[in-house]
Amino acid sequence: MTSPEVCENIAELSNLVAIFPPLNRRVFKYLIKFLQLVGNPENEPFTKMGYRNLATVWSPGLFKCSIDDPVLRMQCTKYETQAIHTLLVGFQAF
Repeated sequence: MTSPEVCENIAELSNLVAIFPPLNRRVFKYLIKFLQLVGNPENEPFTKMGYRNLATVWSPGLFKCSIDDPVLRMQCTKYETQAIHTLLVGFQAF
């Protein structure tokens, strides 16, 4: 069950995904769906990767931070990871 705040975040992130170019959107949705499968609590004993871990690993590759200041970049990482985690928890890719 997802909280109202998470549902709002998913809606906002879904709106952002909707403006991706069609091919990028399709690949992104496929990747999220795959990561949801890998991080599914039923599979976690086998993969050793939950949604939080997957978000931490994948967020730097999915977001391109153009900030040069390392301190600000690290602060952004927290929000990037949270965005990916939110998608993994509640985004219906297909």
